Amino acid sequence: STGIISGTPTVMGQSMVTLGATNVNGTGTATLILNVNNNVAPAAPSGVTAAVNNVTRISVSWPAVTNASSYTVKRALSSGGPFTAIQTAIIGTSFIDVSPQPEVSNYYVVTALAGALESGNSNMVSASVPPAVPSMPVVVNNSNSIGLSWNAASGAVTYKVKRGTVSGGPYTFLATVSTTSYT
Repeated sequence: STGIISGTPTVMGQSMVTLGATNVNGTGTATLILNVNNNVAPAAPSGVTAAVNNVTRISVSWPAVTNASSYTVKRALSSGGPFTAIQTAIIGTSFIDVSPQPEVSNYYVVTALAGALESGNSNMVSASVPPAVPSMPVVVNNSNSIGLSWNAASGAVTYKVKRGTVSGGPYTFLATVSTTSYT
């Protein structure tokens, strides 16, 4: 047989209802989780902050919003957007962007959700990370010069070439180049 749960919720948030059924073979129970929302979108998060985390990642944090069941973090590469969601259904109040665009400002906003109802955007914050380290350097000894080449580093626009007489420096600046080689 079927049953209907009726009544009017009086408290917002999450409630658990346990149902039990019995027959000649025993008793079984099921637990239902009810999320009660008021059909009003939560307020936009405020006090959002962004900070570089471990040189290559950006940490975004915000205070909890009353009646929010989850959050969405959105990113843009220009101030004011357009913003694209990079993580949805965040239960906590922080997120680490493990792949920000290097060497430019990454702009973030956060929205709060109560079920499917989404707040407006939070205050906009930004942070930037340096480019990746060039890899796989190759040195070629030419007759009157030394040629250097390397793999492109993610996010690098230019490379600074320096020379030292001992490993670990001190180093003398030689040039800034926009290619992956120097002679």
